[in-house]
Amino acid sequence: MTVFASPSLQFVVKGMSSSAASTKEIKFLAVARRSDKVIVASYTHKPDPNYDYVEKVKQVMSSPGWATVTTDRISLEDGGYIFFVLSDQGGRVYIAITSRSYTSRYIYSNGTSHRGVLTVVQEEVTNRFGDLSLTAGPNALNGKMAPILKMLCNEFNDLKGLDKISSVQAKVDQVTGVMKENMSLALKNNDRCVLV
Repeated sequence: MTVFASPSLQFVVKGMSSSAASTKEIKFLAVARRSDKVIVASYTHKPDPNYDYVEKVKQVMSSPGWATVTTDRISLEDGGYIFFVLSDQGGRVYIAITSRSYTSRYIYSNGTSHRGVLTVVQEEVTNRFGDLSLTAGPNALNGKMAPILKMLCNEFNDLKGLDKISSVQAKVDQVTGVMKENMSLALKNNDRCVLV
């Protein structure tokens, strides 16, 4: 099944033929603009001499299918890699290229139950750089964003640590719910005592 196609590039669902599929990890993160297709910041966490991440991102954003995307979240498979894309209303595009076996639930945030790497990148960009990210030139934010993107790659490549954090957060949420329920019951009981 072809997802995006251009004369020089086809993104299709394929079997895992690349060595990139052997580990579960984020390989590359980028921030770009949808309107002019400029990559304002990028970070390569795990280089692959046979795969040019920046060039692949440019090819995806230049493909005819890119202009017709109407959703804010897409994923594309390219051999042993998956492109995850998150778009915001300001026209920014956040891209993660991962090994094909990477757990997709850590790409986008899901309410309060867990954080997703692209959602965190989006928060960092909008909070720290705001409108600058909408006008910056190619790679203009690399110097400021590279340490942030590196930290996020390290954090989100530690899946065991993320699972522990998610587990603890779920327990905290459960205890908080029980405490709220108990406080509500105590207040109701207090109201009844006052009426008697």
